[in-house]
Amino acid sequence: LEARHAVVLLLVIMAVYNSNAARVGMVDGMPPPQMAISLLRHGNMDLDEYAQTYIKSDRRVGLMQTDRHWVSRWAPGTALFCLPFFALPVALGVEAPSVAEDVLAKLTASTLTAASAVFIFLCLRRFTSRRGATWMTIAYALGTAAFHISAQDTWTHAPVQFCLAAVLYIVVGEPRRREWHLLAGLLIGLMVAARPQSLALVLPLLIWITYRNGLLIGVWYALGGLLPALFLLGYDMHYFGALGAGGYEGIIGGGWNLRGLPKALLGLLVSPNRGALIFSPFLLFCIYGAGVGLRHQERRYRTLALALVAGMISALLLTASW
Repeated sequence: LEARHAVVLLLVIMAVYNSNAARVGMVDGMPPPQMAISLLRHGNMDLDEYAQTYIKSDRRVGLMQTDRHWVSRWAPGTALFCLPFFALPVALGVEAPSVAEDVLAKLTASTLTAASAVFIFLCLRRFTSRRGATWMTIAYALGTAAFHISAQDTWTHAPVQFCLAAVLYIVVGEPRRREWHLLAGLLIGLMVAARPQSLALVLPLLIWITYRNGLLIGVWYALGGLLPALFLLGYDMHYFGALGAGGYEGIIGGGWNLRGLPKALLGLLVSPNRGALIFSPFLLFCIYGAGVGLRHQERRYRTLALALVAGMISALLLTASW
């Protein structure tokens, strides 16, 4: 019954996400599907064959030029999440840019985001009734940026939300078999490969997992994340010749700005243009939720809440200081 309810929830949320039948098509969502197609068709992740599309449409900002190739300005991990959705269509002849690519990109983003909502629901079921968990999941899925951003295009948001929600589901269940710890580590690695700065979000959680379960469990997590780490290292070394050479550093206005941290933090949270609490006021309840978690009668949940709060603060400070 629980599984059936989760499936129905997934389908309903996906139907809402796809009700506009359109992909946003912003420049930072363009590279991942094309990288996936390039990998499937040519065995590489450069964007040489698509560079003129960016230049002619005045979207050159989405590219970086190395000594030999045009590549995405953003981390390559999101392209890996596109592969399951693009593999068969590419084998049947789908190319980019095309309407089929837009449909598949939207399907990728909406499915990952809706799946993250299902994992949130399954986590919540450990603490509350099915009815309460359902309403809170709907609030997350339709009352936050999950709806109007993550589910709309192949940005880094959807993979990060999917991986983090799945990891939380595994962690809350406290599995004993090492396969679950390897899987959770793999998901964390994939999340970082898609959005490297998300490491700030999960590092306190990893510390908590190791502290609570012992060093051996931490090692299993590290082994699980090894493959995505090697992928990211290989990508950076192949195209840039150095780890971490790709990313945001070439964008106009990009760079560290610690002096403006207080102002940037306010902008990140309450700016009318893009403030998280303006676009997702539901997130204000996170303050209440954190308070409940920190006062939980079971110590493991109190310390877990502390790790999650620390991760959230770390991620906010990192983002605001850039």
